[in-house]
Amino acid sequence: MQGSNKTHRSDDVLFEVKGSAAWITLNRPELRNALDAATMKALARRLREAEHADVRCVVLTGSGGNFCGGGDVSVVRTQEDYHDYTANLADACDAIAALTKPFITRVSGRATAAGMAIVALSDIAVATRNSVFGTPEISHGMFPMMAMGPIAAEIGRKAAWRLFYSGELIAGSEALALGIVTEVAADEADLDRRVDAWITRLAAADPRPLALGRQLFHELLDTPPSQAVRVGGKFVLRLLALRQSAPPQADYLVSK
Repeated sequence: MQGSNKTHRSDDVLFEVKGSAAWITLNRPELRNALDAATMKALARRLREAEHADVRCVVLTGSGGNFCGGGDVSVVRTQEDYHDYTANLADACDAIAALTKPFITRVSGRATAAGMAIVALSDIAVATRNSVFGTPEISHGMFPMMAMGPIAAEIGRKAAWRLFYSGELIAGSEALALGIVTEVAADEADLDRRVDAWITRLAAADPRPLALGRQLFHELLDTPPSQAVRVGGKFVLRLLALRQSAPPQADYLVSK
């Protein structure tokens, strides 16, 4: 991507504007970018920073060859610690849901447990063929209590129970078949090409219908079908009003 680049660093989360995209990088490579309370708090902050940045989409990735190996509970010892941990993960999920810009996950290596849940929450997920997904908590005497909601919503109950009960790890190609990822890349170079292609595609679109469409999509997930039609109609009216007040630029009206 072309354009001026700005880089900022927060202990374990990096933020960088590259062209039309805001890039957020989980940066705890020695722990497979596992999420502790502080990292999740920083992630939520960076997501909100991206929302207010002059960009067209947000890309989340991980450093050191992994996306995110899940939660880091090594320092979680008390009930208060668990409360803080849960609250910070929930806040990061809220920050994802509140984005008005397309949210892309660039996945290589492990995307397990909470890492898999974050991929499930993304709009577009591009992963390498050798990436690894799953919820191995049951193998450690735990259960994916906080990750199960987003994952089950993406892949359905039976597929979700298979992963939750077995702790099985699956490759990127199977994650594609289950609907967790959008595209599978042959290698890291192909991964970057595919992510850049999405960034370019989204930069060429009018951001207003993208923002309204993303908001509507999330509202519809928990809405009965009849009400969904009514809500959808209201959003169409909102978009039409926007177009009347400021017509789309010619760049967005490309005939096929």
